[in-house]
Amino acid sequence: MGAVFIKEELSDFQKNKLLHEFHTFFDLNKDGVLEWKDFEMAREQICKKSGWKIGTDEHTRTKAVFCDIWRHLQDDGDLNLDGRITSDEWVRMWEKLNRDYHAMKREKKTEESAEETIPSWLERYIQYKFSLFDRAGKTI
Repeated sequence: MGAVFIKEELSDFQKNKLLHEFHTFFDLNKDGVLEWKDFEMAREQICKKSGWKIGTDEHTRTKAVFCDIWRHLQDDGDLNLDGRITSDEWVRMWEKLNRDYHAMKREKKTEESAEETIPSWLERYIQYKFSLFDRAGKTI
């Protein structure tokens, strides 16, 4: 997923990357929609493969991040309120997040850091993804 996008409209390449993440990392049962059970499975697999046992800081942080992401998806992505996120809803959510970010930047007309302008759940998600890549803890 990465950081907020530079241009206001997402390119086809960016949409394809978002869809890849949807299908590869979240829709684990391959039914074409995201539900809480997909997030639970993803979290459990990540914690298991990372050696993060129940009660560890990493396990607790991972659970909090996945809960935050799911709440955000429900609030902003689940357009028909059926408790499921389709791939179309997923892309539309990211498009809206990107448009909102750019609108805020235009209104403020300042050069604030990304941490001051992106939603807190997204900042935690980015930090979480980095920690997955940096399992050795070397912050490279």
